[in-house]
Amino acid sequence: MPEAEVNAAFERFLRSYLSLEARQEIEAAYGAEVAVRAKEVYDRCLQCPVDWRHQTMDDALLVLARFMEMEYPWLTQPARRNINMAFIYEWK
Repeated sequence: MPEAEVNAAFERFLRSYLSLEARQEIEAAYGAEVAVRAKEVYDRCLQCPVDWRHQTMDDALLVLARFMEMEYPWLTQPARRNINMAFIYEWK
């Protein structure tokens, strides 16, 4: 799987969340395999292990940053930033 294409997909098409429209745009630009992989990465990142009973959003963002570094060290800073923003929108 070309990681560069997944990064480009997040950089170009990930807005406040990975909408159906965004997934369709990713598929049109990079193909179905990249669209599926981007959705998998996105879902895993948004569901990273945060204990919302005891952690604040600031704590959760640190957990997310560590999760992305461990699981997806190949993500670019712009891709991480867009995932980070989607995470905030999802959990607000």
